[in-house]
Amino acid sequence: MYTPYTFPIKYNRYGKRLQPFADAVPFGSHEDLRLVVKIKGVEHEACIKWADELSHEFFMIGDDIWPLEVTLRIQDIPLHSIQEIEDLDTIPRIDYLRINNTHLSDLEGMSDMPWARRLKILDLSNNSIDKMTGLSGFKRLHSLYLNTNRIQHIVGLEDLKYLKLIDLSNNQIESIIGLERGRRIRKVGLNHNKINTLDHSTLMDLPAHPMTIRCMGNEISPEQLDRAKELKTNLTFILK
Repeated sequence: MYTPYTFPIKYNRYGKRLQPFADAVPFGSHEDLRLVVKIKGVEHEACIKWADELSHEFFMIGDDIWPLEVTLRIQDIPLHSIQEIEDLDTIPRIDYLRINNTHLSDLEGMSDMPWARRLKILDLSNNSIDKMTGLSGFKRLHSLYLNTNRIQHIVGLEDLKYLKLIDLSNNQIESIIGLERGRRIRKVGLNHNKINTLDHSTLMDLPAHPMTIRCMGNEISPEQLDRAKELKTNLTFILK
């Protein structure tokens, strides 16, 4: 169970609460707040990091003051399922969640967490995820990093209404089918997959706004890229 640092609360002569950075900050100015999470009964140190070091904005949870944006980072810990992280559902707010290099494969229950609807950035890169499932509850997510996993198919983007960036590089994806369901996506990472053709129907169904697709390290011929650009002039393909 986490214990957030409580900043001293001070007010000016007009009763307005002063920013807590006016006094001492734990672990030095703009450092991380330590957080202990339990995985399979073993305690590991994660961290809560200031997402915007310049704003110095905070919100209240009970008698504790939290930064306006919260980053939770868990990495380099053997982990297969979100359910293995004890008390994750007791953390009231997460804006940026990073779980990297953990062998995570099961996302079941993640989008049901109390912080899921406010999550803005989700980074699950360098894990063992093979399916894009369990993401439907992230209603405000705008950036999703799933690079370096085992994903084969692009699915579920229709539930992520505000998603603008998705990185699926270094997976096992063979087709861009499913990408058209992300109606607000503007940046796509598909480097180093197994794509050898660009489905024309999917290309035509992509949104009309400008979109950049990074696709280095696939088997897409120059002729296919030229044809894709003719079909959708709003697309920019980056091969380096």
